Amino acid sequence: MYDRVVVATADEVFGDGFGAVADKVADEMARGSSRETAMSVKRLRALLARRAAGPGDLFIIDLSLPEGGGATTDGFGAAFALAAELQDGADPPATILLAALAAPELRKRVDVMPRCRVFEVPDAATDFFHAVALARALARLPAAGRAAAPEPKAARKRYALLDLDVRAGGEVRATLKLRGEDRDDSRDRTATFRIDPDRLKELAARSSALRDEFSAKLERGAEWSAYVDLWHARYQELGTAVSNLLDTSQFAALYALAEDRAGKNARVRFNLDGESFGVCWEAAFKGTSWMAVDTTVIRRVSDADGRSEAQLDGGDGRLDVLVVESDPAPDARYDGPQDAQWRAEWKEKARRGFPRVPGLPQERAVFEKLDGRPNFSARILRSQDRAGRFDLRQELRDELLSPRDRPYDVVHFAGHAICPDTGPDARGYLVLAGRPNNYALPIGVFAEWLAEAGVRLAYLSCCRSAAPRATFELARKRIPLALGFSWDLDGGGAAEFAEEFYGRLLDNDLRVCRAFQETKAALHDLHRTGSPIWASPVLVTQPMEWLDVERCLGAVS
Repeated sequence: MYDRVVVATADEVFGDGFGAVADKVADEMARGSSRETAMSVKRLRALLARRAAGPGDLFIIDLSLPEGGGATTDGFGAAFALAAELQDGADPPATILLAALAAPELRKRVDVMPRCRVFEVPDAATDFFHAVALARALARLPAAGRAAAPEPKAARKRYALLDLDVRAGGEVRATLKLRGEDRDDSRDRTATFRIDPDRLKELAARSSALRDEFSAKLERGAEWSAYVDLWHARYQELGTAVSNLLDTSQFAALYALAEDRAGKNARVRFNLDGESFGVCWEAAFKGTSWMAVDTTVIRRVSDADGRSEAQLDGGDGRLDVLVVESDPAPDARYDGPQDAQWRAEWKEKARRGFPRVPGLPQERAVFEKLDGRPNFSARILRSQDRAGRFDLRQELRDELLSPRDRPYDVVHFAGHAICPDTGPDARGYLVLAGRPNNYALPIGVFAEWLAEAGVRLAYLSCCRSAAPRATFELARKRIPLALGFSWDLDGGGAAEFAEEFYGRLLDNDLRVCRAFQETKAALHDLHRTGSPIWASPVLVTQPMEWLDVERCLGAVS
């Protein structure tokens, strides 16, 4: 395939890291041709003096290659300068630059070179297949200098997903996936780093305390307007502490690369279980901006399997929503499952009765307004203004599990939820209205109904519905997407968020993550000093690949 292969790396050729990658590529590409090595820039220039580079050559150059034997240079030193000279010729050779982590500025400078690419070698476990595939691709590129660029292919849009799995003892396993580009960039970048486990526990406690304080002020009504400015200040303090915890070189490099390559299509996803339980990662704040406003910040339950690609076959461009509007009648009795937690903790609360759910007419009006849009329909199960006996729990079950031409894409529950924040073993309940009995439905049972019905997104518009317990149950029943709120909603804002979110969902071809991030950003701009509704929503996405996430509700071009 190549006439000559030149390997320029400071590593031993059969060792780990750069040397191992270069050696494997050279073995594959130099069959039947000459192979030369250089362990410094000075030695490489000597090779070129004896035989100039040509279009049939492949150069594999370690960017940390020393100039002449001594300290290595940085990525823009002598090795990079020599590679740039090679690419400036009339018939440049194919060139692969090896780097531990390619900074955005390095990629920009390499991207304008006709037959040169950067290949990252983050550790000794690098998959050589992608490096060999890159060498083959460079061999097919035209050798006649900077020829006119070919017509762009209909490539999928770029996106980046940075998964952060926080484990016991503060270990963080980070994986960056870049997908959907013209050239092959399907290799994952990985890094492992540690954060202070004591600070992690402290942030979980601070997150919970701020949620509890928020709820207490909200319940007292009159104190809320005086408290809201203090809440914004404390939320920013919490966000700064979250950012400081993540302030490592590994996270910074991966996050910068994700933003540079994908822009607004960059996603950061934290796990919701283990040591990460309870930390309000969505609050991350640095400098003058919130991470969740600049990009999409979401969660995943790492100990629950997502749906397979075969199951996530995309949508048909329609969005069918089942809306459950549950306002428990104050004069009705309460019934619930006979489990120990219900008897011990929640039966008394239900016996005293829940307040009426505020804002239900406004939330209902959102769907009535949207129902006139193309490719959208909403079926509303109402509890308000009903006389005589009824059982919303049974109506919900029948609606979900009865035969339909196509399943509901979304179930939107608006009402009371009981989601304790006391740990991963606490169960959650949805309060379903009825007469003579209201009913506490375990979220686990609700999740089973959704899974059997093929629902893709569970939207829980109720207080504390993003509590980890509720999310665990939905994830374990293989519900791909769940949206809930970590702050109480009695202060209003639920209808405002729903209107903005569903409108943007339809405007963005049913891409749920883009709609989610745009909604948070828009409401943040509208309520910088007022309602914190922009900070409360949490989106949980189970599929590992991001295109599977986005095609849950609609096809991805």
